[in-house]
Amino acid sequence: MKASTVLALLGLCAASVACQETPPARYGSSAAEPAYAERYPGTLSAMKATYQEDEQTAHKTSSELGTLPGELKNPDWKEVGKVIELADESGKNADFSQGMLESRALSRFYAEEKQGLQQKVAGSIQYTAKEKNCDADFYGTTAGSLDRAWEKTLTERLRAHNAATRYIEDHVDAIGEANVPKLTKRADEIALASFLVHVQLPGVKADLDALLSESSDVKESLVRQQADAEAIVNGSSGSPAAKKVAKQRAEAASSALLGFDGAVSGARQLSEALEQRTKASLDEYEKALDALQDAVEQEAAKQPEK
Repeated sequence: MKASTVLALLGLCAASVACQETPPARYGSSAAEPAYAERYPGTLSAMKATYQEDEQTAHKTSSELGTLPGELKNPDWKEVGKVIELADESGKNADFSQGMLESRALSRFYAEEKQGLQQKVAGSIQYTAKEKNCDADFYGTTAGSLDRAWEKTLTERLRAHNAATRYIEDHVDAIGEANVPKLTKRADEIALASFLVHVQLPGVKADLDALLSESSDVKESLVRQQADAEAIVNGSSGSPAAKKVAKQRAEAASSALLGFDGAVSGARQLSEALEQRTKASLDEYEKALDALQDAVEQEAAKQPEK
């Protein structure tokens, strides 16, 4: 199977996931579902980790915006200013937001499934090579190639939602061909940071609070699942197959319960601090963006009118 085929298949699967990335409050609770309850502590911990990663990404971009003018060589600064403006606006709009949600879903999907996918692709290539009497190990090469192809595909998909990318392509002569790679990368970063501070981070509290509101029901579900499973394991009537499955269920519930209170406590602490932290990220970004736009306007003022 070709890597391009795998990427296409993954895109279809994960795009479906992205389309379902709706705040939990819009759905009925799944607290009574055993599989959901088992994942619940991990879901809370992952949400906390993701928020922190997004917060750090926004901070990094904001702190580095001021270096952009020094990276470009004699561009038309008015056009550079327009690129910055479009990248910032793209990060706030529906098209880019949907593209980013899709990209994040695809990234999660690939991170979780890539080992198996790499093995399947490499196995297919290895089998074909063996049939042609080629004795070589293609796993490492295939895995690296698939990773790079995946990253490149995601970048290109997301850039299609960023108006700044198209504007750069349409104004290469004014911007300067040598400046295009750096400015395109910066446009990526600005759009992402804008999305994070205007869309993603502000939406986390509602999602997190919706999850926390069902914590008691989820815990009850886990306790019940563990008790029911242990009753089968310790009973005299169950078949060996049934006892084996019941043992797995009991262990899964026990593992979830072990980290349950800590995950809930950490999530509650995050929820209490979210509004202040999210506002701080937004303020830092807007201050840095304003400073960058001022610097670009000053450079534009030095250039003769065209």
